[in-house]
Amino acid sequence: MPAKDSEKSPDLFTRGFEARDQTQETAVPSVRAELELAATFVSVAEAASNSQTALRNIQNAWRALKTVREFAGKLGLESAERQLVLDAHGALCLRLAHLQARLLGD
Repeated sequence: MPAKDSEKSPDLFTRGFEARDQTQETAVPSVRAELELAATFVSVAEAASNSQTALRNIQNAWRALKTVREFAGKLGLESAERQLVLDAHGALCLRLAHLQARLLGD
C-alpha cells in the first residue's frame, strides 16, 4: 500500500536538512582553502621583484577573496566560524590594499 503524502513529508524534510548539513560540512573547508589560497597569492605578490608578477597575484588574491565573501555569506556560518573568516578576509584585504598602493605609487 503506497504511503500518504503526509507520511513522506518528514522523510523529505529530514533528507533536506541532512543534505544542507553535508553541503555546509563540505563548503566550510572550501572557504578556508580559498582563504589560504588568497594568502598565498598575497605572499607571492609581496615577494615578487617583477611588478607584473605582483599585479597578477594581487588580481588572483582579490578573486579568491571575492569567492570567500560570496560563499561565506551564503553558508550561514556559526558566529565563531563567521568571525574567523571575516577577520582573515579583512586582514588579507588590508595587506592587498597596502601592497597595491605601494605598487601603483612607484
